Amino acid sequence: RFRNPALQHRTAQIAMDGSQKLPMRIFAPALELVAGGRPAPCMALTTAAWLRFLQQRDDNGSPLTVDDPNKNKLLQAARNADTPRSFVRQIFAISDVVPTALAASDVFESQVLDALTSLSTSGVRATLQKFNHREEYREKHNETAAHRLPADRLTAGSRAGSAGAR
Repeated sequence: RFRNPALQHRTAQIAMDGSQKLPMRIFAPALELVAGGRPAPCMALTTAAWLRFLQQRDDNGSPLTVDDPNKNKLLQAARNADTPRSFVRQIFAISDVVPTALAASDVFESQVLDALTSLSTSGVRATLQKFNHREEYREKHNETAAHRLPADRLTAGSRAGSAGAR
């Protein structure tokens, strides 16, 4: 996407209107995962990246411009926060952006906080490398566990088999 000159979609457009895009693209699937008792590490990392963006500085300290219909409310929450945890909670308290049930999840909040802390202290590149390593580890160990399941639990129509393999 970034290197394809045929695409007329600017990178800034992708970052625009996060409070409008994230509820349906990230928060709804995250809520579904959390409600099902499953972790949502990819959704948490995406949420943390958005929160990091709302701090209006990149890893090098260069300014970032937030273009969002809820900009004032979001940036006020960022300014009012004195810790990463309070920042997450301030944003999660905006119920027209983050679903109340998702905001109430201690597990999701913890995952977002961990990712935000890593983004803030280690930077984007190191956080993504660490995250990818963890995901590869999970996939490898889940595949190994799936191979040990009885064959009837791995049939194409079995949700239990596919849930165990993820």
